Amino acid sequence: MNVHLKKIAAVAVALFCCMGAYAYDFMVGGVYYNKKSATEVEVTYKDIYDNTKAYAGSLVVPEKVTHGGTTYRVTAIGQMACYMCANLTSVTLPEGVVVIDQLAFGSCPKLVKVNLPNSVREIGICAFYHSALTGRVTIPEGVTKLPNGAFEGCGKITSVEFPNTLKVIGETVFKGCTSLQSVQIPAS
Repeated sequence: MNVHLKKIAAVAVALFCCMGAYAYDFMVGGVYYNKKSATEVEVTYKDIYDNTKAYAGSLVVPEKVTHGGTTYRVTAIGQMACYMCANLTSVTLPEGVVVIDQLAFGSCPKLVKVNLPNSVREIGICAFYHSALTGRVTIPEGVTKLPNGAFEGCGKITSVEFPNTLKVIGETVFKGCTSLQSVQIPAS
């Protein structure tokens, strides 16, 4: 199976898994969350098929959120959490976010800035696929793999810095990154 077909299959599986999954456990401050455990939550979406309910402008994700008398740590940006958020322009993530799941910020044509906190250890397939990220991207220490299509189509990225921990770079990670001028690879 060629690379393009593999990517289409992965995206189709992601979409299939999310169809009908409009549910979220709770919303605080305009951000939707799903519980991952008794103490952890992930950012999710309300309805990926209704862009009037999509995140827009600058999204600031808190380190902790309290709901129903329980305080949760925000540890992940869930699968397709901000997928196709046409008017999302920037995202500020707190330390403590460990996972940015597949297609989390995929197809966000105005998304120019996302900070990647040092706590991030996993970046999913097509996590930033066809977003408008601009400038330098620094992959946090601790990330060991950049999966297929992670930054594909991000035509305004100009430089990338890899961590010492990176062991695997998937296919098409930077395909279509037409402004990419430099890649910093550690000596290790």
